[in-house]
Amino acid sequence: MRGDCGLSAHEACDADDGHLRHWSIHGVVARCLDLPGGGEVALPFAKCEDVLVSTSVGDCRKAGSGAGGMLQVSTLLGDADGTAARYVSLCFPSADVGYRRQCHPAHLELGGESSLGLVLRATLDAAFSRMPDCPPDEARDLVAAIAGTLRMVLATCRGLECRRAAPSAARRDEICQFIIDNSRQDGISADTLCQRFGLSRATLYRLFKEEGGLMNFIAKVRMDQIVVQLRATPREHGAVSRIAREWNYYDTPNFYRLFKRHTGMVPGRILGADLVPDGVANGIKMRSYG
Repeated sequence: MRGDCGLSAHEACDADDGHLRHWSIHGVVARCLDLPGGGEVALPFAKCEDVLVSTSVGDCRKAGSGAGGMLQVSTLLGDADGTAARYVSLCFPSADVGYRRQCHPAHLELGGESSLGLVLRATLDAAFSRMPDCPPDEARDLVAAIAGTLRMVLATCRGLECRRAAPSAARRDEICQFIIDNSRQDGISADTLCQRFGLSRATLYRLFKEEGGLMNFIAKVRMDQIVVQLRATPREHGAVSRIAREWNYYDTPNFYRLFKRHTGMVPGRILGADLVPDGVANGIKMRSYG
């Protein structure tokens, strides 16, 4: 590790889904999102026990990484009694851990029960159990220990324990399912999906080029879900406006325009009726997004 890795500039704040603690360590960014009572957080990896190693985005990228970029390692750590959890991540300058774009994948996911996953989780757990109370010398040793573990992981990342990023088709299916499952949330965006799936914006947009773009695809999914809800709702005054608000469309005339653009019909015609616009299936699971 280069320079003085002593702990500095500890910050804490309340996040929407927990208490966020943030540390600046020379050349490294450390984050810990405390989730009291076993709270939930949207994970960028498949299972809670997994460890994700990926080229970082967002705040970590802004941490003075230089031309070499940053590499992030993250996982979810829980108390033994299951009463609380911590989503932790550390971002290292790529050069300090031996990461090379031409040799390593942008996204590695290690199973929580694999030998490499267990070692990396144990190292992260030890480090975040000591922060931010440890003296600078110990902080430097903790960071160096994790960096050394990461170097070992990257040196053996061709092993069977490391699952490389899924092929484009499989990754696209995974993203599509996430969008379908979370279509009611108004906050699904390119940034959200890039962070969760370890993709660049260019790669994400390329996956949805045939759908007319990512945001157009998200709108299609939402409108299909709304069609299903409209058909199951009895005809009554204000029903369409109420359903529109449930999906965060508060401008009713604009909702009508968007709905007709995607379905070719006005929502009132579908309300409580056995009508399905061309290209819209009876249920969301019957529509092909492949």
